[in-house]
Amino acid sequence: AGLAALEVLEHERLAEAAVEIGARLIAGLDDFRDGPRLKDVRARGALIGLEFTSPEWAQRFVRECLAQRVITGWTLHRDTVVR
Repeated sequence: AGLAALEVLEHERLAEAAVEIGARLIAGLDDFRDGPRLKDVRARGALIGLEFTSPEWAQRFVRECLAQRVITGWTLHRDTVVR
């Protein structure tokens, strides 16, 4: 099963696709960086980390994502960061 998964990753060029998706997401978020709500945006491929200026803004963002059926993850060590 592991070998089959690696073959799919390679054949479908999933790593390259993740880099392209991440770049598009970052480009779309650039207008919000350093604004009143979003402090920083960090990425590695399609894994995006958003640091908000307050826990309240992070919570609002997560609630809106859930309403739009977008899965997010909160970091345990910082309540202003969402992935």
